[in-house]
Amino acid sequence: MRTPSLLIVAVALVATAASTATAAVDLAAVDNPRALRIRDPGAENDWNRLFADRSLRVQRAVTAIVLNAPDQYLTMLSARLLYVGPPWQRRSGDDGIVDATAWTARNREIQGAILRELRWHDDGSLAEIYRRYLSTVVDAELAVSALIDCAQVDPAMARAAAIALTTPGPSAPLGAAKPAVRARALAWLVETVGLEDAQARAALERALLDGTAAERIAALRLVPMGELPDLLERAALALVTEHYRGRLLSEEQSALVQMVALLHGVADPILVQALARLVTDGERPLAAAAATALAAGIGRDCAVDTTPWIDRALASDDAAMRHCLIGLILRHHPRGVRAVSEADSPWRRLAEHRERLAGWAWQGVVE
Repeated sequence: MRTPSLLIVAVALVATAASTATAAVDLAAVDNPRALRIRDPGAENDWNRLFADRSLRVQRAVTAIVLNAPDQYLTMLSARLLYVGPPWQRRSGDDGIVDATAWTARNREIQGAILRELRWHDDGSLAEIYRRYLSTVVDAELAVSALIDCAQVDPAMARAAAIALTTPGPSAPLGAAKPAVRARALAWLVETVGLEDAQARAALERALLDGTAAERIAALRLVPMGELPDLLERAALALVTEHYRGRLLSEEQSALVQMVALLHGVADPILVQALARLVTDGERPLAAAAATALAAGIGRDCAVDTTPWIDRALASDDAAMRHCLIGLILRHHPRGVRAVSEADSPWRRLAEHRERLAGWAWQGVVE
């Protein structure tokens, strides 16, 4: 009976990790990988193959290096992880014929395999490697993989790196210029330290207020239902303002729809008026989302004019939009439902019921 190959690899990795706990990264060799002298011929062959542009089974080569060079594999894998340059073993003048796209994809595959392997090893000397890598990585998946690895050897450094990756600027890591990297780093940060952390919340606020549409949509998924209403209202108001300036693309409008849908009532009077206007003249998705938010309730100091909503409901032949508008009118002006519903309509009966409830409540106050 054959033992499953994955089991063999797993047992070998565990055994190797246990027997090589003292292996450390040689930073001088990492800075100059061509000068690294590898003692095991098999490991050297696999090492050179990681720098070549020929196809190979990457994970197998990485595992072979770990098994055959127990005192050097951390240095070898770290050097390849940080390597930036063309393939090795090419004749002089051949660099111009390198397929840059294929080489980039190959580098990504190799870096991913190395990061997965290093996750099994918590040597403290790897912290500097992760710090360097996180300052230059521009691939979202690889960035998160490196953050996971870094958190195993230095949680504080991983947290600081994640915060840096969510904050674009002149002195920020290269990945912070990529919306996808910022979004994934923010997700990792929030999932790791929670929104109770001030810096994580600040990063979330930046994404919601100043991020791209994709960042905003990703950030919305990190907000628990019913929480952070003040931040959501500020972000929604910023997007509505941009909408009426004519600056929103379709993806940004989608972010606005999703953001407004998370509002369970609106307290800010300015946002109430902005959403009321969206209900009146906004496109169907925006108007429906705004109506749903306003129907959940508005601040005590807010007042709305339901006449434009009644006019739109009367003019609309969209049944779903019409019901959405009637529900909103019912919430804020039950008597107005009579203008947009038939005498035997359930909406009319519900509106009359609400009017009676309001009358009884008022009678109780007077008495």
